[in-house]
Amino acid sequence: MSFPFGASSGGGASKGPDLETIQTEALGFLSIAGDAKVRLTSSWSDLPAPSSSLLSVASRKGLVAAAGPDQIIIATTEAIRKAFESPKDGDSDVRAFEPQLKIPMSMRVSQLVFTADENYLVLSAESGGGLAVYEVQSLLGGSSASAFELSTNGEALRALAPNPTPEKAELVAIVTDGGNLHMANLRDRSISNALKGQVSCVSWSSKGKQLCAGLADGSIHQMTPEGEGKAEIPTPPGQSNCHASTEVGLLTRSKNPLASDKPADSITGVFTTTELLDDTKRPTLPMTDSMDDSTAIGIALDLSATNKVYKPIPADDELEESPSPLPGFWILTHEGILCSWQRRIRD
Repeated sequence: MSFPFGASSGGGASKGPDLETIQTEALGFLSIAGDAKVRLTSSWSDLPAPSSSLLSVASRKGLVAAAGPDQIIIATTEAIRKAFESPKDGDSDVRAFEPQLKIPMSMRVSQLVFTADENYLVLSAESGGGLAVYEVQSLLGGSSASAFELSTNGEALRALAPNPTPEKAELVAIVTDGGNLHMANLRDRSISNALKGQVSCVSWSSKGKQLCAGLADGSIHQMTPEGEGKAEIPTPPGQSNCHASTEVGLLTRSKNPLASDKPADSITGVFTTTELLDDTKRPTLPMTDSMDDSTAIGIALDLSATNKVYKPIPADDELEESPSPLPGFWILTHEGILCSWQRRIRD
């Protein structure tokens, strides 16, 4: 995304219109093999930290990494897709899977991510934080040792956000549990002093030239990776000092209208709150064996598929196959179960 805010200030803040809400049948998420799921890691008896992110995909290399309670696994995305298609073993919908690589861990991991150039896999510990940086080629060659490690002074991390561009892949934004934003430079093997405090979350621009830090008071600080402030986006008017939300929803922006009951120009090229009319096209996490809700501990997009999909929209008799491979939407649960859906959209 781009950041077209300009240098704004709190004095002129005004609440804009609410996003249009649409209901659509043109968009959906369909599982790639019925109710099939894949056992990717062992189960977590004690849930990871709430801010944990334990699944990452390197689409160009066709690799996936995931963290279990006592190990990291690395596998090819192709092998995982084949595992989804494998026959059932008894009545269970969960397919067994043997990853290409397992790295034992003496500590619990809370953050795991590939850099944008897919040359490094970066981990952080749930207790004590720090960065452990692994060279992907060395891992594929059989090594299980990290290339180097960087200290975060004993602070665990709330977020680990790599720059999204291969050209600046050495930059990784980190947010500590204490709310300090730092910039790690993997090329220089260094971590900056705190660039901003009271940070809750962080997001890069699509070109990786700037980033936005969401602050505890609801405002947003726009800045360069070096810490130079570029804009302040104020707290929305009327918002209280404390706001908690557990709602999960979907925002979309499409070049074609996804609904016919709203003026096309009001829902095209802009973000809308989007509801899926067909319940079968909503990604739903499985219940545990004890009939409790599953907890997502990792989310990733798989863009490595090379095959087109036959009848991507079953109701469309004229569309025999998708014009290109479809992106996969992957979620890892606290039981180590990987769920996968294909995002399908009718143009």
